[in-house]
Amino acid sequence: MAANMADKSAIANRWILGAGASAAAIGAVPIPGSDFVPLTALQVSLMLKLSTLYGKPITKDKAKELIIATIVGNIGKTIFRQIVKVVPGAGMVAGQAWLVG
Repeated sequence: MAANMADKSAIANRWILGAGASAAAIGAVPIPGSDFVPLTALQVSLMLKLSTLYGKPITKDKAKELIIATIVGNIGKTIFRQIVKVVPGAGMVAGQAWLVG
């Protein structure tokens, strides 16, 4: 892949910005629960690409652990986001709470 760290950083930044834009588009869909699978897949694929880029490839067993950890970590966030999308006023309350605390 890339020969030096500067090249790797440039490549990684492009991938991260692309993933961020994709995540924003996925998260903008107003259908509750529709973003869980694509966001998890996006996160895991980005981690796998970055690990390969930096010469730290992930084994199948580690990839399984990574997927499970990502899914478990995303469950709480997904539930919260879906409540905010469905419950009127929840987004405003959550936003104010985030700003204050």
